[in-house]
Amino acid sequence: MRKISVLLVITMVFVSVFTSFASNEVKVTVDGKLIDFDVKPYIDTNGRTMIPVRFVSEKLGCEVDWDDINKVVTVNKGDTSIVLKIGESKATVNDEVMVFDTSAVIMSGRTMVPLRFVSEALGARVGWDGKTRTVSIVTVDMFYEPFTVEEQERLNQYEDNIGYENVIRTDMDGNPSSHYSTREEQLSTEAGIRTAHRVVETAKEYFSLYHAFDYRTVDKDEYIKKLGAYYSRENAGKDRYDELVGRQYIMIGDFKTDIYNVYVDHGQLFRIRGVAQYYIENDLDIRDNRKQKTWYEMDLEFAFYYDPDDKHYKYRKQISLSEPREMRR
Repeated sequence: MRKISVLLVITMVFVSVFTSFASNEVKVTVDGKLIDFDVKPYIDTNGRTMIPVRFVSEKLGCEVDWDDINKVVTVNKGDTSIVLKIGESKATVNDEVMVFDTSAVIMSGRTMVPLRFVSEALGARVGWDGKTRTVSIVTVDMFYEPFTVEEQERLNQYEDNIGYENVIRTDMDGNPSSHYSTREEQLSTEAGIRTAHRVVETAKEYFSLYHAFDYRTVDKDEYIKKLGAYYSRENAGKDRYDELVGRQYIMIGDFKTDIYNVYVDHGQLFRIRGVAQYYIENDLDIRDNRKQKTWYEMDLEFAFYYDPDDKHYKYRKQISLSEPREMRR
């Protein structure tokens, strides 16, 4: 009986340790590709994901130097240099000391460094999907225009369902649901990233057609054809063309966004948020108390759906997330 009890205790301890270790493991994707590690990433006692420094050199395209005497690792990429010392909760990034809440360590003979700190210092975006325990890294090369911290925080503060408060959503089986894919879920696969790129390109082209317009130089036939492709309604492109020509409308601008601001609603509605920056040169019907010859910016969301018959994204909705703000340029 005593032997059975001892064996049971040993078994319970082993299972407990194994379960704890397994629950501490995480998966990592870079630009949608799942990364295979010889030393698995883990979450340390400070709640930070730690990865072997070899990952930084092989997957993020950096040069890594190791000073064994001083226990210092140096990561270089382009104009960025990061220096971390084993056991210290600070690093030097381009001669600027930065403090973080964990430290580089040596485990199983490998140097482990904090994933988020190093990745973001190199210009990548890092997301976390708690349901699948997956860290998604999207490299800077996959973005269009980088947002400032202030801009991204402002976009993040808007409610998910703004502009859709009275819409009843259903899942693929017709059951009520309010699920959106998060940005981390959207960017966790190569297919998701490709879709996000197409949505970004769609939103930027639509903005340039619908809003950025010069009645003096626009090619009528080409404009009507391109804008019309975004609508199921016949003559939609011509109606917009006639309206803007009648207003003698001249506006330059761009929709600033990136793949990290794409949301998918049940794979049916593709929503994207960003910042419209524009200059109104002339408008006979100027609205919203705006002034001519002035730069403005405002936060917008566009929604599109994909038409498999036309093989083209169609415009569904534009939502003004903010009022226009005058820009200093």
